[in-house]
Amino acid sequence: PRDVGQTNPVPHHPSSTIMTAQQPTPDPRATCWNCAIETYGTAAIFRRRATKLENRLRWLSFMGLIGPVLVGGVVTSFGTDSRLLPLLLVLASLVAVGQLAVSIWSLVSGWETTLKYAYESAGDNNHLSREFQHLGQSDPNAPAFDAAYQRLKGLNDARERADGSQGISDAELRYGMRVGLREFQRPCAGCGEIPTSTTPTDCDVCGNFEL
Repeated sequence: PRDVGQTNPVPHHPSSTIMTAQQPTPDPRATCWNCAIETYGTAAIFRRRATKLENRLRWLSFMGLIGPVLVGGVVTSFGTDSRLLPLLLVLASLVAVGQLAVSIWSLVSGWETTLKYAYESAGDNNHLSREFQHLGQSDPNAPAFDAAYQRLKGLNDARERADGSQGISDAELRYGMRVGLREFQRPCAGCGEIPTSTTPTDCDVCGNFEL
């Protein structure tokens, strides 16, 4: 009988070594195309953020101007004895208080800085996407291919680290994936469909986002 503490050695199957040795090397062009999709999607995320921030800042400027302009218009047209003037003064004061509160919030939240970063990231990621797309169409056996790939990888890694500090949500990531897949006409790894619009679906990879 076999001793309880004894273990039988697992036989080394020679085919495991053969299969490991014969595993195909991943095509670097496929990696380039994946990076092109991802960076294009990230650019879309920050373009969307920039648009939202621009609208907020535009409304903030409008709120700061509309009150004084209305009061000045009434005084110019009807004089200081106009019955509308007291009401407009009250409304202008309320608007001014609201505008001041939003202005303080925009400073605390760093809207201007965030907008500047969004522009920068969108531009850089768009450039990276075009570069990866160009490299994905190149001959991987060309002498300059590896150097170009390593250079792009380094730039992309740095950009990813910076973008990662901006608090990108899961919903934004799914939105970016959908935009990238639609641009390059690639099927989603989750639902298997090629997106034809940015309208969200129930897919947990390229849908389920309400931004």
